[in-house]
Amino acid sequence: MLLLLALLLALARPVSNYSPGAGQRTIILIDRSASMSATDMEHGRTRLQEAKRRAKDLAGTLGATARR
Repeated sequence: MLLLLALLLALARPVSNYSPGAGQRTIILIDRSASMSATDMEHGRTRLQEAKRRAKDLAGTLGATARR
């Protein structure tokens, strides 16, 4: 019975849309190597531009007591 349940769960492909925000102490490091200038991201953006955008999004989740 447990095997059947596990098989059904695997076939259902359950997905969690939870994405944690920044914690009380969060350090953001961005790679500045030459490979970050590749333009293989959506809309022709570079990897560096995408990393900066994601860092800003993460910084936006910081609480009111967080240091910036």
